[in-house]
Amino acid sequence: MDRDTKKGLGSVNFTHEELMEISITSLNELLAQDTFLCDLPNAVTLEEVNSQIALQYGRSIKIYVLRSGDERMPVIVPQDVGTVADLKKSIKRSVNLKLNRSKKNKFKRKLISWKYFWRIYDLKHNNNLLNNSNAKLADLGIKNKSCVHFVKKYKKMKHNM
Repeated sequence: MDRDTKKGLGSVNFTHEELMEISITSLNELLAQDTFLCDLPNAVTLEEVNSQIALQYGRSIKIYVLRSGDERMPVIVPQDVGTVADLKKSIKRSVNLKLNRSKKNKFKRKLISWKYFWRIYDLKHNNNLLNNSNAKLADLGIKNKSCVHFVKKYKKMKHNM
């Protein structure tokens, strides 16, 4: 098509921001109508959609991380090959998304030093510490809708003799 033919079609020019807004609105409407994906928040990421689909097909499990104040944070990890390291990565991802989405932190983004955090805290499930990152969740008895919580690590005393 030449330039004159394009003008005759009555095309509408949108800015990048307008197209992004139209796309986000359309995506949110589609997700709200879907029975499996309606639980997802607005401005959802591709990773969240893929995790939710894997959960619905039984390829992933949902684990609840109990935080202070009886707050339960759902985290999705792979079912068969899920390890403690995968659980920690999912926790990191969920917390970072939650911080980025919170309205009160819109202008002041909080950063968490995850290296420091995992040096201070461990995860615990049924009185078992999850301190081996390579351990499979299934071997530790963690299954769908299990609960884990944070505990402070104990400092090891050094004895000088």
